[in-house]
Amino acid sequence: MSFSKKIIGIVVVILVLAGVAASAYMFLQPKPLETVNVTLDFVPNGQELPFYVGVDRGLFSKYGLDVKVTPSTGSAVAIRALASGKADFIDADIGSLLTVMTHDNITNVKVVSAYFQHSPIAVVYVKGKGINQPKDLENRTISSSAGSANEVLWPIFTKNTGIDLSKVKIMQITPSSCGPSLLTGQFDASICLYSRALVDLEPQATKAGLKLGTFNYTDFGADTLGLGIMTRVDIIQKRPDLVKNFLKGFWEAAQFAAKNPNAGIDSFMKTNPQSDRSLMLGEWQWAMNLIGSRLLTAADPTSAGWIDPTRMNATISIIAEGFKIPKLNASQVYTNEFLGST
Repeated sequence: MSFSKKIIGIVVVILVLAGVAASAYMFLQPKPLETVNVTLDFVPNGQELPFYVGVDRGLFSKYGLDVKVTPSTGSAVAIRALASGKADFIDADIGSLLTVMTHDNITNVKVVSAYFQHSPIAVVYVKGKGINQPKDLENRTISSSAGSANEVLWPIFTKNTGIDLSKVKIMQITPSSCGPSLLTGQFDASICLYSRALVDLEPQATKAGLKLGTFNYTDFGADTLGLGIMTRVDIIQKRPDLVKNFLKGFWEAAQFAAKNPNAGIDSFMKTNPQSDRSLMLGEWQWAMNLIGSRLLTAADPTSAGWIDPTRMNATISIIAEGFKIPKLNASQVYTNEFLGST
């Protein structure tokens, strides 16, 4: 063999080895994380803990996801952001989804997990003023805010509790005034606050020598599903792996926070240092009651978000009656395909 042929052979071997080495290097390198944009139903608070825990503790990155969390100003805003492609996932009220789907003719959004198995809608009242049962709301002036789900479903609540609507005066106020006006005695009760008011307003109520109570709509025939995790139909169809991985990361984070609430709050406070730590902890404990006990016990955390078809159908019926909208087919609204079994 000539010297030149030997050189060529050596060069070929070197190039082959270099190619093998490059391939091995590329194989061993971690895949870049996929950016996932999440829009909340409102501003960051204790009920949103899993999103922040998932980011801080690497439970989303474990599944190849770089999750970016953005607040909003309400469920309807988040739903429209998702439908228009400005978000990949949202948490939003399922009742709000049903109304927005109808009013905006949105057909590309689905619930892929129930976050709150029960709605937080409630009548909040001041104890010690003769209100012990719903009928005691008669002959009272109650605060409300126009268009809120609490107000729209109020007739269903009153029908189920035997309240005579003609004996209750509803006064419209701004949402930001609902809590303060109740504590200052302008109203004995309010239908523009969620049951979370017992957490958020309790310190102020105690300082004012007051105690608050609630009549939860869920206890009086309006037991709807609450918040849900939602995504677009095109993502479900084209990227089922993305949906599955996101829900795994989310529910593992939720289960971690349920078992380690203080560590969960630590993660939340890193991004939201302006928040009141004890208040956020109280809100998370409140949220866990709405999520349900499966969160603590499930071997597969995603099963905590399983959607009961019977309750989804009931939610659709209750919202349709309250908001005077057509009943949607449940298959248009949700899927359980990415969740563990119950």
